[in-house]
Amino acid sequence: MHYTDEFSPRPFQREVIDQVSDRIHAGERLTVVLASPGSGKTLTYQATATRLFRAGLIDHVAVFAPRVALAEQCETDWMERDNQGSVKKGHCLLFD
Repeated sequence: MHYTDEFSPRPFQREVIDQVSDRIHAGERLTVVLASPGSGKTLTYQATATRLFRAGLIDHVAVFAPRVALAEQCETDWMERDNQGSVKKGHCLLFD
């Protein structure tokens, strides 16, 4: 799964995106989302964080994964891609 600006969230995903944004606007410093496997959590956090980064509302995101391979997958899923879908070598919008 790869986040794109054309992402159409499911109801759970839209609720998370909206609630996290609302909490930040209300001055909350932390938000924890509990999501089960298969709920679409990767796209949800990527869409949420991308929206908040672009709005200048956050500087960092912490994602906890039980294995290094999953953490690497989360990072590479977020990398900037060219029009053919290939990762731009040595260039990533959020991680370097």
